[in-house]
Amino acid sequence: MSLLKNRHLLTLALAHLTADTYSNMLPILWPVFVTAFSLDYAMVGFASACYTLAGSLSQPLFGYLGDKHGSRWLGAVGVGWVAVCISCTALAPGYPWLVAFCLLAGLGSAAYHPQGALNTTLISGRRAGLGIAIFMVGGNLGYALGPVAAAAALGSSLGLRGVPLLALPGLLLALLLFRLLGAVDRERAAIMVRRAGTTAAAGARRAPLRVIFLVILAIVLRGWSEMGLITYLPLLYRERQLDFALVSQLLFVMLVVEAAAGLLGGALSDRFDRRLVLAAAYPVIGLAVLGFLFLPGLPPMAALALAGLGIGATVPVTTVMGQELLPRNLGVGSGLVLGLSFVASGLGVFLTGVMADHLGLETAFVGLGLLPFAGVLVAFFLPPGRQAPRVAVRESAA
Repeated sequence: MSLLKNRHLLTLALAHLTADTYSNMLPILWPVFVTAFSLDYAMVGFASACYTLAGSLSQPLFGYLGDKHGSRWLGAVGVGWVAVCISCTALAPGYPWLVAFCLLAGLGSAAYHPQGALNTTLISGRRAGLGIAIFMVGGNLGYALGPVAAAAALGSSLGLRGVPLLALPGLLLALLLFRLLGAVDRERAAIMVRRAGTTAAAGARRAPLRVIFLVILAIVLRGWSEMGLITYLPLLYRERQLDFALVSQLLFVMLVVEAAAGLLGGALSDRFDRRLVLAAAYPVIGLAVLGFLFLPGLPPMAALALAGLGIGATVPVTTVMGQELLPRNLGVGSGLVLGLSFVASGLGVFLTGVMADHLGLETAFVGLGLLPFAGVLVAFFLPPGRQAPRVAVRESAA
């Protein structure tokens, strides 16, 4: 059966969409908070990094809990938790409370993501690249919907007071996910039994530290570029006194293209050397950002679409690479690798904020444009792409 008809995979993608919709409401809310709390760019970067750090450092723990107890509770509660905490940022009486809500929301995100990605890989069999891409489409569509939902709430008659009401759809969907994820856990348990024997027979071992470092660095470069654009693009438009309403549209287009490009990158990574996909995609990100800054004739919509194309193509490739680093401990390994990479990405966004305060936001954006070109060097030093031993699920599920 086609992966697009696999109801378990679509359930995981739906949960990803919901969690990331709330996560990406923050960029549209930052300009409001900047005015309300007199924040500088470094303070915005710090609060954003707090969300990322909380959602990253705890991922190995949640990955371990997911291995032991399944994804039902972690997935449903995690989605509901993100919905409540992000929506409650609008109720923050001051900057410390805003940071606290960001930290708590990060924990909800961390509760879902490791086992979501792991379950997707297992139920996708040998088409893990495409399966992860479908899972990531859910997240990217959520990221695209987040700014639109936040902008709609702010533009309503309630304004900022209407943002807490956005938690209601997330809570209702969390209840639905609690029921649906039970079937995913049962399928996962059966796959893990079969996969354990195959992995042991193949003698799968942990990757060398050099390879682990390079894979993490590849993920960091992509994550830093994406998070930097999402966090600081609204502030750049505010500083340039341009049409702020256009920002949510630009982010929506970038993330929708990113979702579609993920399907392309995932399919290509199942057929060709993954290094080639990375080496081709990273320059597209950098050229798009630099073109956005220095080519007045290039429509901003086209530039952000190109950035989404490059970012999206790398996501399933680097995710599968990360999962293959620790083949005997996939849950913990996924949480550890992705968590550490997101920590570095979050710190990178904070450094971009510091650079913006000292050198100007325009200069910080130049740095974001140059950053992805380092990904080409990383791809060159990675070992040739390999297909890790997997156990395909029965045909009705895969």
